[in-house]
Amino acid sequence: MTIEHEQWERMLSAIDADKNLSKDNVIGKIKEKLSQYSDEYKEWEGAGFGVNHLFAVEYGLLHLAIHNNLENVVNALLGVEGINANAKNGYGDTPLCKAARRGCTKTIRALIDNGADVNEKDNHECTPLHLACENGQTEVVNLLLKREDIDVNAISKDGYTPLHLATEKGYIEIVKTLIEGEGDVKAVDKYRNTPLHLAAKKGRIEIVKTLIEAGANVDAIDRDGRTSLHLAIQYGCKETVKTLIGAGANVNAADGR
Repeated sequence: MTIEHEQWERMLSAIDADKNLSKDNVIGKIKEKLSQYSDEYKEWEGAGFGVNHLFAVEYGLLHLAIHNNLENVVNALLGVEGINANAKNGYGDTPLCKAARRGCTKTIRALIDNGADVNEKDNHECTPLHLACENGQTEVVNLLLKREDIDVNAISKDGYTPLHLATEKGYIEIVKTLIEGEGDVKAVDKYRNTPLHLAAKKGRIEIVKTLIEAGANVDAIDRDGRTSLHLAIQYGCKETVKTLIGAGANVNAADGR
């Protein structure tokens, strides 16, 4: 019998509530709970009860604990010999990617203390910082940017930097934080969009102003030869149009069509 996420949540939540939980007994407690699901148990047994084993849901134990924000189970597992804090699940997520997306700051600290790579990418080549920015996890962004080894301008498969994602989603405070942390306001994605292009298209006026103040090129062109002003006009963002013109945008620029 295969266990679904809801069953894993119930099972691991019960273990998380155990006041006697420790690195020495966490695997044993999981074995005991899992034994009622013979197929999953036998498969894990066949894999030598490996602590990094991927179960049918394509998650390992550490991913499952983080997915359900079970800090006690996470901390116990991190103390188990052989645990890999950088192991990927079947979808390419590391435990740190999972924690960053969900805003689990305590877990992120614990993972980093146990060797998690803050720049390790998922299947979309997004880092934990990308995922925190995309999901509006301000506290996580602040935490990650304190790391000297963080790549604030890491590029995803689509060419997005964390600043692109924060801009597109409209998280102004994260945008400001990234810029303070040397996020590149002139970075381009695979379509040659700068963060300013994305902000102008969405009519995110405060982000537009912030990017311009930080030195964004108002006349940068995308793959189709469009400036931010072209996009602001195309999408009817009147205040953005005024702001761009006020910042010196070329009103006579022709697009590539």
